[in-house]
Amino acid sequence: MKWISAYCLTCIFLCATPSISIGGDSARAMEKADNLFSGGEFFAASIEYERAYFLSDKPVQKTLANLSKARALKQTGRYEKALTDLQRSLPFAGPDSLRFQVLYEMAFCSFMAGDHTGAASYVRQARYFYPGLGEGLWLLYALSLVQLEEWSRLGEFLEGLDPDDIPLQESRELIADIAARTSAEALPRSREPERARMMATFLPGLGHFYAGAPGKGILNASSQLTSLGVFGLLALNGYYVAGVTIGLSMFQSFYFGGIRQAGELARGTSLARMDAFKQELSQMLISLAGNDPAARTKTNSAN
Repeated sequence: MKWISAYCLTCIFLCATPSISIGGDSARAMEKADNLFSGGEFFAASIEYERAYFLSDKPVQKTLANLSKARALKQTGRYEKALTDLQRSLPFAGPDSLRFQVLYEMAFCSFMAGDHTGAASYVRQARYFYPGLGEGLWLLYALSLVQLEEWSRLGEFLEGLDPDDIPLQESRELIADIAARTSAEALPRSREPERARMMATFLPGLGHFYAGAPGKGILNASSQLTSLGVFGLLALNGYYVAGVTIGLSMFQSFYFGGIRQAGELARGTSLARMDAFKQELSQMLISLAGNDPAARTKTNSAN
């Protein structure tokens, strides 16, 4: 019996020692990472947080280390990397507050990485599974809908906000203004590239005027007329080969180049107008969030 007891104690010691060591190493790595983060060494801190994640054997500690690493990566602008690492914590089945924090960080990193569809999806999950916590994410969701140009869904979403969240009269007026600006009649008119190219085909410079670049249209039309004038002048003086080689080749270049340029200008004008419109709407939503303490808290915690 004595030997059996000694054997059991030895096995317990051998099994417990690595666990204690790993737990201690993880805590030391977290402490070192926190110190690096406080000192502004965010990249080094992210490495130490990853070390803490790897050394920890407890789901809560691993999730905390992963969230802290994402926080450090955000400071360096590496949102895609933070999003990839956060996906490791999606299966985490711990406290709701931590699970919500994972979804929120994933939504924020997706938005900043340009994946607005993913951002809206993660916000919807957070609002569905954790309604008490997810209501403060309405600003991030609304901004995602703006970038996705889902105007009808944005209007319905803003109309469905709890009036208690945004109680001020000017806030309700701002929501009505946003709804009016996102109506089908008020949206910025796009310039169709195909139509611009067709107009430039039949009348040089007209497609440029349609695209919102009259100066370039006048320059292109003048270039084509000049090249035709060069051809006519050379032909009148008997330089037929030179007229075709120089004059007509220049005309062909300006003609087809003008058609292509008109389409590109139309596309660029449409994108510029829509970007300016989205920027204006985003500023309005941010102003609206200034009256919502929950959204303001979330916005500040993201910085």
